[in-house]
Amino acid sequence: MPAPTAPSPRPARSEPPAAPAGLAGVDLFVTAIARAIQRHQAYPADSPLCAEAVTSCLRALTALTDRETIALRVQGGRLLADDEPVQTSQLVASDLARRFRRCGVAAVTFDREVTAREITRFCRELLRRDDREAMVDPLADVLMQFGVEHIHAASAPRAEILELGLPSPDRLPLLEHQRARQEDAVASGPAVHLYPPDKGWVRVDPAAALREASLLDLVLLVEDPAALATMLVQLSEDGTTGNPADALADKVEEISGLIARLEPALVEHMFKRLAQSVLALDEGRRQQLLRDTVLPGLLEGRADGSLLRHFPDLDLADSLSLLLDLQVAAPEMLRSAFERLDLSADRQSRVKPLIDERVASWSQQTRPSDDLKPGDIDGLTEGGLRITAQDGTSFSGFASYDVSFDPTTRATIAESLAEANATPAIVLKLQCARDVLAVEPNPDVADRLVTLAGGLLAELSAKQDWPTWARYVASFRDLADGAQAERPEVAELVRALLGTLATPEVCIEMAILADTVSGGGGATGVLAALGSDAGTAMVAALGRADERGRKALVKLAATNAAVLAPAIVPALATAEPAVVRHAVQIIGHGGPGMASVLAPLVSHADSWVAREAFKGLSRIGTDDALAAVSSALAGGSAHHAQAEEAFWRFPLAAARDEAARLLGDDAFVRQQPDVAGALLARLSDGDAARAATLARPLSSLRYRFWSPGLMRLGKKAAAAARKS
Repeated sequence: MPAPTAPSPRPARSEPPAAPAGLAGVDLFVTAIARAIQRHQAYPADSPLCAEAVTSCLRALTALTDRETIALRVQGGRLLADDEPVQTSQLVASDLARRFRRCGVAAVTFDREVTAREITRFCRELLRRDDREAMVDPLADVLMQFGVEHIHAASAPRAEILELGLPSPDRLPLLEHQRARQEDAVASGPAVHLYPPDKGWVRVDPAAALREASLLDLVLLVEDPAALATMLVQLSEDGTTGNPADALADKVEEISGLIARLEPALVEHMFKRLAQSVLALDEGRRQQLLRDTVLPGLLEGRADGSLLRHFPDLDLADSLSLLLDLQVAAPEMLRSAFERLDLSADRQSRVKPLIDERVASWSQQTRPSDDLKPGDIDGLTEGGLRITAQDGTSFSGFASYDVSFDPTTRATIAESLAEANATPAIVLKLQCARDVLAVEPNPDVADRLVTLAGGLLAELSAKQDWPTWARYVASFRDLADGAQAERPEVAELVRALLGTLATPEVCIEMAILADTVSGGGGATGVLAALGSDAGTAMVAALGRADERGRKALVKLAATNAAVLAPAIVPALATAEPAVVRHAVQIIGHGGPGMASVLAPLVSHADSWVAREAFKGLSRIGTDDALAAVSSALAGGSAHHAQAEEAFWRFPLAAARDEAARLLGDDAFVRQQPDVAGALLARLSDGDAARAATLARPLSSLRYRFWSPGLMRLGKKAAAAARKS
């Protein structure tokens, strides 16, 4: 039997590669930021779980004492930090890389000074972006708008696929020759890109020998200039393709510049083809293109002006004559443009008479001496610029032109100026500050605007212009509510401003405004805008006002009592009796939540307070409120008359049911026979059959001669029983 041998040692488990020095803390941050993004996806931004995740990110950044920034980059579906793969969980890294790629982000850099607000905004905006939206509204631009200064996102261009198919074989030798010529002419220095690098990808037939393509290659391979223009539009920043004719009109200048870089033997041929495409455009689009691009290019010596040489004689003369439509263009400028074409002598002899004929015809036309309209622009034959709210007309191309207004425009401007002059400067500034706040995402800018608005409101209040003051304060509350979802920081700044306005003086002035101006003058809107902050101020105002002023304050506060009442309740224990009386009136309008506050007040020593408490409970009308009034009746309240009056103000069905319950309670009947008699009589008037059923057992009480109260109840019960 062989001797036992010791078991062979188990091979050592291979350890994962250690993270490069300095990246261990980066991995912790990557895990923390991924968790923060997931928390913001699952919970509201103000959730404590989101706040805890953001705090973890800040701790991870603070712990990085050896670096000031963390740069995360996506490459090939992997998440890199300092060009090294992050060593955190593969699931975490892949999820973060996927999110970056989906929103069009190539890299994100976090500074150590980043704030909790900035991380929260980054998480929210990253989650709001998808692949399509990232091109329209890049994350980097949005972060800048919201004042995020310590997180920098670099956008990754979305690849555009250019369909090329199978290139013509006779073009390939020409392509190779052109590439060799370009390589010989390339100067040293960094490359200059007309379009975002790596954005365009050419799809060719698998049988084609083409393996790469530049813009100059596309000029040679794509025979139709309109198709080439469509490809260039795809490569632009917006990347939106539309009508090929629109694309050609937009990209003629760039196509001309590319053609000019080709071999001279090819340039004229390519320009001829481009000219044919321009002539094929519809007349309106062609003339607009000539005015806006080609003719200015000819005068400025750009390449796109050269395509005019390939127009037929009549088309060339008509095109150059478009310069005469512009008041700033004298006939000498037209002749100068003609000379710049550098036509052959034979062609000059054919075209010059056509030009002279058009100049002579133009000279014979009668025009007003004050006519400064720049020809047929924007579709108006009179030469004006059409300005509408929908078109968003740009004036950048006419910055050097004189301006002329037609009578309608002058009248509109005069009306606008009159309206502006009639409005005080303070109001205009306040309106401007409010309107900018309505769209401003940057909290730092919003803070300055809020400070400005606060000062302007103070000026309005000093001038006693309370209607205007009230109108704008109410609008600021609407602004804060509208900004809460997307711009919570701005909403918080506006609410803080409104909180400073909740003073006793404002409450008194708003009560006067509501009492003296038809429709309230916006005072109720102010109280709604100030919210619960006005509750404490309202109590102080009640203490300062006289009796008439208190009534006006109660009337105003009743419109927003549901918000004010919780803030008024604490004052009941310490305020003066007169203030308590009116405070209870306000609380009585506060809705169902105030029933528990009013219930103890029904036994208050002050009959006024007790009466208002009973009124408030009957106004609330809930089961809890009815139970409180019923309890006061059953307990023999000193204010039983007020309690009984309030009891029958509740919904009739509920009041009758509660009255039947009390009359069926032997203890209540024996302790409060007079109250029971009153309930039975009231019930008998409305529901005789039900009252008779309840009265029969009580009718025998009329023989209790030793208890006058029970005798009276028994007699009423006997009378009620006989009604059925």
